[in-house]
Amino acid sequence: MSSAFRTLEEMSGACEAAWRHLDAGEADAARMAFLAFWARNDIGVKALRGLARQATAAGDGPGAEALWRTLDALVPGDRWTRHSLGVALMQLHRFEEAAQVFSELVEAVPDFVAALRGLAQSCAHTGDAAGSLGWFEKAADCDPQNIANRRDCVTAAMKAREWARAEGHIEVLRRLGDDEMVATLDRALDQARRQAVMVELWTRFREAEQARGEGALPAARRGFEEILGEDPGFVPALRSLAALEREQGDEAKARRILSEGLARRPGDPWLSLDQAQQCVRDRRFDEAETQLTALAEGYGAPAAAAALDLFYLLRMRGRERAAAELLPAALGKAPNDRGLQLAHAGVLLAQNDLDAAEAAYRKLAEGPADRYWPLIGLGNIFRARGQAAAASTHYLAAIDMAPERPQAYGELAALAGAGEARARANASLRAWATRRPDDPEPLRLLTRLAAADRDFSGSAHFCAELLARWPEDVPASLEMSNLLLRQGDAARASQWFARALALAPDHVPVLEARARRAELSDDLPQALALYDQVLEKDPSRHWIALEKVKLRLALGPFEAALAELEAFRAARGETADYFIARLDLYKNVGDLGEAATAAEAGRKTFPHHGRLRVKAALLDAELGRFRATGFSGQPGLLFAEGMSDLAQWRLDAASEKIAAAHRDAPEDGWILDRLVHTDLLRFDLEKVGEHLRELARLNRGINRIKGISASPSQTHYGQLFDEFRLDRDACARTRQALALQGEERIDALRNIVRDFPDYTPGAIALLIALRQSGAFRRDSVGEGSARIPFVLTQFWDSAELPADLETYVGSWRLKNPGLAHRRVNEGEARAFLRKLGGATLRAFDRAAEPAMKADIFRLGWLFHHGGIYADCDDRCQADLSPLLNDGAELVLYQEDIGSVGNNFVACAPRHPLIAAAFEQAVRSVNQGKTEILWLATGPGLMTRILGQALAKDLDRLSRIRVLDRHEALASVAIHCSASYKRTDRHWSRTAFRPDARRAG
Repeated sequence: MSSAFRTLEEMSGACEAAWRHLDAGEADAARMAFLAFWARNDIGVKALRGLARQATAAGDGPGAEALWRTLDALVPGDRWTRHSLGVALMQLHRFEEAAQVFSELVEAVPDFVAALRGLAQSCAHTGDAAGSLGWFEKAADCDPQNIANRRDCVTAAMKAREWARAEGHIEVLRRLGDDEMVATLDRALDQARRQAVMVELWTRFREAEQARGEGALPAARRGFEEILGEDPGFVPALRSLAALEREQGDEAKARRILSEGLARRPGDPWLSLDQAQQCVRDRRFDEAETQLTALAEGYGAPAAAAALDLFYLLRMRGRERAAAELLPAALGKAPNDRGLQLAHAGVLLAQNDLDAAEAAYRKLAEGPADRYWPLIGLGNIFRARGQAAAASTHYLAAIDMAPERPQAYGELAALAGAGEARARANASLRAWATRRPDDPEPLRLLTRLAAADRDFSGSAHFCAELLARWPEDVPASLEMSNLLLRQGDAARASQWFARALALAPDHVPVLEARARRAELSDDLPQALALYDQVLEKDPSRHWIALEKVKLRLALGPFEAALAELEAFRAARGETADYFIARLDLYKNVGDLGEAATAAEAGRKTFPHHGRLRVKAALLDAELGRFRATGFSGQPGLLFAEGMSDLAQWRLDAASEKIAAAHRDAPEDGWILDRLVHTDLLRFDLEKVGEHLRELARLNRGINRIKGISASPSQTHYGQLFDEFRLDRDACARTRQALALQGEERIDALRNIVRDFPDYTPGAIALLIALRQSGAFRRDSVGEGSARIPFVLTQFWDSAELPADLETYVGSWRLKNPGLAHRRVNEGEARAFLRKLGGATLRAFDRAAEPAMKADIFRLGWLFHHGGIYADCDDRCQADLSPLLNDGAELVLYQEDIGSVGNNFVACAPRHPLIAAAFEQAVRSVNQGKTEILWLATGPGLMTRILGQALAKDLDRLSRIRVLDRHEALASVAIHCSASYKRTDRHWSRTAFRPDARRAG
């Protein structure tokens, strides 16, 4: 630095000289003069240096750099100024510039320790660990007694993984006498060595995992084994090697690897988790549950993974309630665990809490992780709401995200009204099949999508291609069997089923298919035993548990079915399926109060569950509780509204809605059956013919397994259809009459019944018109005017009554304590009818079916004695006094087909309509006119007799009460479930078999 000014005048002169250069325009000379002035002004330089240091200390990199550069220009050659400039550049992360400054300093002053350390630090920042170590070592050599330099050498050596050089520097420190630092660095060196080994192992592990993912299994196995050769307890390699061996089918080796791993790493949570999963695969479920429960009680990722595995294990074992109950605690410990969040969203969806489920899935779909399952969940929510378009959009988004994952395709296959979306999915599947010709899954899914679009030939084509390439694929063999069965080819369907059975007799879907075939063949004990085997192997199939409830009821007694249902509830909770099954169970046994209670409890618990709401609405319609469903015309849910219209005899509205439901679910045979029923009552016979043919195609294969005719005419509705068309003139006139309104329609129909008294459809049309007009509504004649004896008679052909009918028979006495009751068997009936004459007894003996014998007996008994007659499968609901004490001489009820039923009849003795029906029944049987039991002696006969009477004189209604079906159900539940109905003792089981014989 230049010497400082000696006097104030000298300082002032130097400054004036600099200004003169500036005034003269001599910029360079002025600059040099000003710099010389500052350089000789010690106070200014010191102030500037202080400002630079303050900026450096404050982290003001740009400010510090500017000040140090100014100082470097003012005082050129000052090494500490240059060093400080390098530090400022490092502060700005300009490490290469800093290194250049330090290099120039070291070149000028080779033993400048601060510059050597600056170079070492710059190298460290740029990732040059070796260079950093070298410069630190030079700094230490220049100042061998400096402990800090030697410590930094150790740290740099560890980063460079130069373990020997690190040990050498620690030894120097030991000689310098800093024992505490030596101990600390010894520990750090040992830890660094272990970490380095671990990093190397992890690097090699990732390479092996990549090889496994790419299908290079030998390379992957070799990589895992080499890692374990160096560290036999390296848990990730143990788990992956075990998984690889398992994928290759060597379960024994996988078990051995896990056992050896746990021996080396006892208590390791990840290995313990894998061992629990192995227990699940080995079907050691209790052991797996114990292990997973213990693991789930911990914390961290393994505990969350164990809780999730436990959730799915419990569900698989049929314990949905317990599975759902463990989630809150697991989420409390791991609230951000995505697997647990997905499981929770699924539980909300299963509980039909659709809004909460949607919020949960949307939150998951907005995150950065895999959105596949949240998209499927959202699709399922929209499907539950009946919004097929929105559901399709989400399923397709999932397919676009992961075109080689099968689940979204499966959901699309199950979605009604998604034909366009399935076409897009088809294209993705074909591309998948082209990319992966070794994978059968795209062909399997193409089979399902084509079947969903009712393209059965296309579906069979894909399935055949799959089986040609993978002939031992059991699910494909079953799929082919089902496809052929749906096309009515029962023989070939059985061949493919036999092939699946031979390949894997204990395969769960094969066992389930065997059970369903046994059920169709009425071998219910065998079906039940097979379903038990299915649930033993896969308890998660909850629909099988509910199917067992139906079988228990079909086999009787009711208590066994109820116990089966309660076992379902105990394991799986009060799910929507539980309430539906409970509703159906009580409805089938005629306990309509309990059925209604189950419906209301289900609606309250699951207010948005579509299927439950439909079931409850259907029960409401049957019971006459007509109320808005709140479905707002949603596709697939119009059926309940249509059935409500049907129960109120609004036939056109019913047809329109049920037809819409059929379009939405064309494979639902029950909806199609109800459409046949409705359009038959409307006399839209062209549509009825189409519906019957479609229904026959739908049931053709199943009917052949059942051993009954596949012809549309060989069904109850097929026979009625023929009866409607048999008399062309009567049919044409009835259709013309139905085009009229009000009294004109009734008058026209009365004329038809008078002109065609044997035309049952005309009588049905008249009774429906009278119901629609309100003619069957009547006021009570008054209390105390009962003309019908308070006596119940029932017929059962044998002396011993089946146990499941005892409850129904006992219900009449239970609800009517003063009721006289008599049950008549076949011998007693013959003895009674013998007194009425030879023709009567001859008709009874010629009757081929027990039901026909019952028809003849009931009419004869009621004519002579009056009173109440009820079939043994009818269940009393209430006190009958109100029905019998209003002055009516005949009480009937109108069936949903418009006819009047004969299973529940009450009348005064020697009622003329009963007399006419009795006479006609005896004559028909003796003349051999019994091909159709329902028409000859059953409800068809009663309908014609009543129609003929009302065609002549409507005033007769003052002494006749014709209950609507829901009015009758308030007093008696009809056609309740009974085990004999699954045997040939019931007329419906024999009437339509190809080898059935008619009495005559």
